[in-house]
Amino acid sequence: MLPCLLVAFALVADPVADLAAKAEAGDAAAQLELSLRYRDGRGTKRDYGAALKWARLAADSGNAAAQDAVGFQFLRGLGVPQNYDVAVGYFRSAQRAGNVAGTNNLAACHFSGLGLEQNFEKAIELWKQTATKGSPEAAARLATIYYAGDGAARDVELAEKYCRQAAEGGRVDAKLLLGEMLYQQGKKDAAKELWEPLARTGNASAKDLLTLAAWRDQKPEPGKFAYVDYRHVSQGWNNCGATSC
Repeated sequence: MLPCLLVAFALVADPVADLAAKAEAGDAAAQLELSLRYRDGRGTKRDYGAALKWARLAADSGNAAAQDAVGFQFLRGLGVPQNYDVAVGYFRSAQRAGNVAGTNNLAACHFSGLGLEQNFEKAIELWKQTATKGSPEAAARLATIYYAGDGAARDVELAEKYCRQAAEGGRVDAKLLLGEMLYQQGKKDAAKELWEPLARTGNASAKDLLTLAAWRDQKPEPGKFAYVDYRHVSQGWNNCGATSC
């Protein structure tokens, strides 16, 4: 007698199709998730038009995260002509509802003068609001501003405070900058403890900083070698890192 072989076939659900069904039924959360999947190409082909369609539907129903998502597409010109005025309008709506990402994006527009008059103080005020709520992105922006003295008076203590917050929140750029701050304080081992794990993952900036540390530690040789520190110049809106000089 031959044994009976039972084979079970599992039906694998299509998450995008499931989201689409919920989105069609008017579920704002599903509309937003579907929009982000189309925008970022997660689980489906990237489609900025479809992303904007679903984000707008969710935004029109009052979903603050969706308002931020629509604003982001207009800010970057993803599937639509770039329009800072429209982007700012959506970011303002998201910010009024207390959305952290929308508030951060509105702050960035104030800082860079995109869609409204450049206003460093307003940008910093908004980033401080979201940093207080635990936003690593806002903390990273504030760390860069205070460390470079670009948009506010230079304040190394404040820069380190915000940099630590951003690093603890997982921001790689903050870990790189915090390591540089510690290195300049003479805390070389603490700096390397931040850079070495990043270097092992292939982070080019961390590798460069470790290489730079080796040059910094090398004793000068008359007529052959000397290491001279040079003040890093920030580009303002980004943290290009200590390795630029």
